[in-house]
Amino acid sequence: MPLQQNYLGKFIGYFTTETATSTRWFSCGGTRASTTRAARRERIAKDPAWQAYLKKVQPLIMMQENRILKPTPFSPIR
Repeated sequence: MPLQQNYLGKFIGYFTTETATSTRWFSCGGTRASTTRAARRERIAKDPAWQAYLKKVQPLIMMQENRILKPTPFSPIR
C-alpha cells in the first residue's frame, strides 16, 4: 500500500466481497486528472520494489479487471 500511495495518488481503500461464487478483492484509488494515470502507472512499473511485489502476487491472481469510475453528483466521494 505505501508503494502504491507514493506513485498512484489518493488511496480510498481495499475491499473484499461478502457474497460471490469466489472471494474477490478490490483496491480503489482516486486522482482528479485521468491524464496523469498512465504516467503514474509507468513510474511504478519501473520501481524494483513494485516488480518484486508483483512476482509474489501474480501467481495468486486468477483474473484482473481495471475500471475507471466517475462519481455521481450526489456521491460523498468526488
